[in-house]
Amino acid sequence: MTETTSNTAPTMDTPTTATTTSTLYPKILGDIRTTIRNLEKHHRQHTSTTTFPPAPLNPIRMTGTNKLHGTHADIRTHRPRARDGSVAVVPQSRNNPHLTPARDNFDFARFCADRHARILMLADSIRRRWEELHHREEEEEEEEEEEEEEEEGVMVLAGEWIGVGIQAKPLTAIRGLGRRFVLCGLRMRVVWEPMARYANVANEEAGLYNVSRGGFWHLELDVADGGKGFMEEARRLMAEVEKRCPFGAAMGVEGPGEGTVWTPAEGADSVPNDPAFWIKTKVEDFEGRAARKNGKAAKPLDELEKEAAAKAFAERACHERRLEQGWDYLREVHVERDMKGMQMFLSWVAGDVEVEEKEDIAELKLGKRWRILVSRTARECYLGQLKEHADGNALD
Repeated sequence: MTETTSNTAPTMDTPTTATTTSTLYPKILGDIRTTIRNLEKHHRQHTSTTTFPPAPLNPIRMTGTNKLHGTHADIRTHRPRARDGSVAVVPQSRNNPHLTPARDNFDFARFCADRHARILMLADSIRRRWEELHHREEEEEEEEEEEEEEEEGVMVLAGEWIGVGIQAKPLTAIRGLGRRFVLCGLRMRVVWEPMARYANVANEEAGLYNVSRGGFWHLELDVADGGKGFMEEARRLMAEVEKRCPFGAAMGVEGPGEGTVWTPAEGADSVPNDPAFWIKTKVEDFEGRAARKNGKAAKPLDELEKEAAAKAFAERACHERRLEQGWDYLREVHVERDMKGMQMFLSWVAGDVEVEEKEDIAELKLGKRWRILVSRTARECYLGQLKEHADGNALD
């Protein structure tokens, strides 16, 4: 593993990008089994059918960045559509594609409104960098279908909105910083770009930072061993980040970090920077899994064992951080956190568990029982939060 903040301009050796449609940031999973399965599927689809057996998939080079604990935030810019040539700047959160000062997320929309001109300058520098990397000339003015024009002209600056008052728990180094936007991902022309290409893109005076300030890590992910070697090293690095947040240290503050995010590296053997191949490592992703042996969970045999397995799964899946995220989700989408909002909370928690823990659900053959137990645990948490809210001690 090497850590670097190198800003050397990369070259376009091999395809490293992938298309996506929604402007909302994709969910990053924490289970290597899903990543391996997606890589194998991609390899089969892009391997010559005349070769049998198919050529093996070479180890994939992955780039890691510091996962920051704030609230997810994006800045979306659109190609000029108005007669005056103005460019739309649209702030969005993980679940809301259009924030406004009236319906905001920790004042992020207001932050963007106050920095409209500087955001456009940053977007222009990104576009120039993109054209340089892709060897593209300035586009000719042509009439296009409205939908195609909109899709081609959208740029998404994906990141984390961090700082004072945004996250109270768990305690991390960056929670006391002044509020700022940290660019962690970039989507150009419906394609996610490798962030190492844009390590210099920032305007820190305007509160627009780059995740590269925390450095990059580099590891190889070998499909042949099921990602075991990669995960061992990734967990070791995660433990280091938990003790000392690299981004926070670069900002002059000491304390724990949240984790890491891994994406295919620049020129990673024709594997695109597709969200299907992204993976995160956080402490809670490994809690309760120490009983695993060789990465496999014990399959229950009889009904009693199935019930015990389902209860153990629900207890692990409903960890504190996930329940806090569900509570915060209601705030983000402006749903009152009262008895009427409980069903949406339960649905969010169950949905998150179903996506994040799908490998365990299938391997343990939990059927639908897990959902009942997860909802029961989540309901107890929600009622507890309502009581604390009434007492003035609830989460913000």
